[in-house]
Amino acid sequence: MIAISAIEKSLHQQASFIAERYGLPILPPGEKTSPFSLLLTQEHLELREDNRLSPPLYVDFGGPDLLRRASGRGRSETLFRALGRGLTVGSGSIVDTTAGLGRDAFMLAAWGYRVHAIERAPVVAALLDDGLQRARVNKSLSKVVNRITIVFGDAREFLAKLTEKPAVVYLDPMYPKSPKRARKSLGMHRLRHVLSDDADAESLLEVALNTATYRVVVKRPLRAPTLGGVSSGSIFGRTIRFDLYPPLRENSVCIR
Repeated sequence: MIAISAIEKSLHQQASFIAERYGLPILPPGEKTSPFSLLLTQEHLELREDNRLSPPLYVDFGGPDLLRRASGRGRSETLFRALGRGLTVGSGSIVDTTAGLGRDAFMLAAWGYRVHAIERAPVVAALLDDGLQRARVNKSLSKVVNRITIVFGDAREFLAKLTEKPAVVYLDPMYPKSPKRARKSLGMHRLRHVLSDDADAESLLEVALNTATYRVVVKRPLRAPTLGGVSSGSIFGRTIRFDLYPPLRENSVCIR
């Protein structure tokens, strides 16, 4: 398991708190036990690979590309179109069941939706939580990220316990491994070290269909098979698509 350490002794107590919250091993400052490690610095929490050529991986919601995509101009985004015209701000919340590093959750929140961002991998959840905490003290980001609630755990269990059902449940299962894709993205290479392929994605889809009241949206590679075998339609991008599923009839509501 990947361990966490602090870059200096003054941060060790904070690193210990993160380790306890996410069930991670804690190491004294400067120690390593594997090629990958979580390191708490004065600036952020980062995932490092024991390779000087590899930049650290951390969550930053202030990047210009993400802000542009999440802005009003980004409403041509495929994800925004996949939500459907019937889902207006205030008509219901969205559950992102596979939040990862939170980019899609941030865009959904920037468009005005309340989002539950669920992540079950301890290392990834810790990185996401750190990014959200830093964004909450940033005046230009706080309004957006305050619409996001992070949940650490299994999305199927979370959905089953919800008393107020969300309008949309969003799934972005880990893509099948692609050497070409991995070479292009060092971040994806590192995430694959801490995330396995989502072999239980179909069971998550089943729970989602029993929970959403308006729509289930599943993000897939352009040529990947449809999760569950069939969907009611798709919204296509250049390299990905969003498959759309109606909820089970007894859960559905009319959103105008």
